[in-house]
Amino acid sequence: MEPLDDGCHWRVADPFVYHLGVEGSGLPITVPVDFETDLTSIPWGFRWLLPVWGRYGKGAVLHDWLYFVGVFDRIVCDAIFVESMKMLGVPWYQRWVIFKAVRYFGWIPWISHRRRMPAKSNIGAAVVKEEVPPVVAEAVVAEAKKE
Repeated sequence: MEPLDDGCHWRVADPFVYHLGVEGSGLPITVPVDFETDLTSIPWGFRWLLPVWGRYGKGAVLHDWLYFVGVFDRIVCDAIFVESMKMLGVPWYQRWVIFKAVRYFGWIPWISHRRRMPAKSNIGAAVVKEEVPPVVAEAVVAEAKKE
């Protein structure tokens, strides 16, 4: 990750791959080089509890990428975020707080990305959609709802 001059955003320097379910599942999602993210959108007043970067950092970048490309429904993106945090060893209470936050407030960036999407075309969308079958995405949502 490379910080941008605005002090709020970061650029992915090296692509990274998240394997849905387990590593080697055959269901990879790749976050490409040069993708820009704000890491986690945690308000200043809560950063003592959850800093912008933590164990959940790569999951947050993945979540931003999924929101950006808009291939899945929002709940699927949020559920993949929960799954990724579990894989990264984020404690259940932090996963719960972050999941609730993205469910309550994630509609704001979601709508913003959807409004700008025509200008972006389908950057990365075809790759993600072909890699992850809908039935797997539905299973991820069901698992996240158990949290």
